[in-house]
Amino acid sequence: KHNAGSIDIVCKTTPTSLIVCLQDTSWPFNPTTYQSTSCDAFSIRGRGIVLMRAVTDELKYTHDGKTNTLTLKKQR
Repeated sequence: KHNAGSIDIVCKTTPTSLIVCLQDTSWPFNPTTYQSTSCDAFSIRGRGIVLMRAVTDELKYTHDGKTNTLTLKKQR
């Protein structure tokens, strides 16, 4: 179901936050528009998105026609 390409991960700290940026060239998917707000024990998909929302203060997705970029930010 997924393109088996590579994923680039960059982590950065600032005096006030931790920023994690993930990039890939797979098919576009914007996890910020995923509607589930809870983890269903019987659901196969969506748990990672719920977890990302629970542990981050900011979640941003962009797609430039070729590259997907997901940025997660957590304030200290």
